[in-house]
This record gives sequence, C-alpha cells and structure tokens, in this order.
Amino acid sequence: MERAQNTKGKILDASLRLFARKGYVGTTTREIASEAQIAECTIFKHFPTKLSLFETLVTSYQGFQIHILLEDMERLEYREALLLFCRSFLDMLLKNRDLVRVFLIETLSN
Repeated sequence: MERAQNTKGKILDASLRLFARKGYVGTTTREIASEAQIAECTIFKHFPTKLSLFETLVTSYQGFQIHILLEDMERLEYREALLLFCRSFLDMLLKNRDLVRVFLIETLSN
C-alpha cells in the first residue's frame, strides 16, 4: 500500500509498517518519524494525534468489494462462484497484508 512520497504519504506508510510489526500501542510517534525520515513534530502538522493518524490509516483501507463481486457471481455456476469469491478475498488480504496484520494485532490485544 505504497502512497505517493509526499510527507503525509511517508508518515502513513511508515506508521503502517510499524503498526503491522509492533501494534498501535507498541509504536511511538518518534519511531514513526524515524521510519519516515522526518522530524517528530512534522507528524503533528498532518495529524493532531497518534489516534487520528491511526484512524486515517484504517479509513484508507481498500476493503473487499462484495457488492461488485456478487454481480459477477450471479452469472456463474456455484463452484465457479465460490472459487471467484475465495480468490478475490485472498487477493484482497494479500494486497492489504500489513493493514490486515494491524487489524489482527489490535483485535487480539484488546
């Protein structure tokens, strides 16, 4: 999930990598700044709090577009539809691996 390498994009990319490894609570804004190669105060020019950074990251998630998939599945036999569903779901998980890992870490830690 690499973004354009503007400052806000660097912060989001760095935070995603760190949250995926260490979780939200285990990651400091100092570590995010270091990973993004910026000053820590720069984070707060773009995000008022670490929580708002996390919320922005989560809402940027490109999830599973089931409504689009269902339209395609209607025209298929059961087995083909099931295979399409499984492949599409796995593809979404792989494309968003770090964010899915963040969701799992945060869900299991609470």
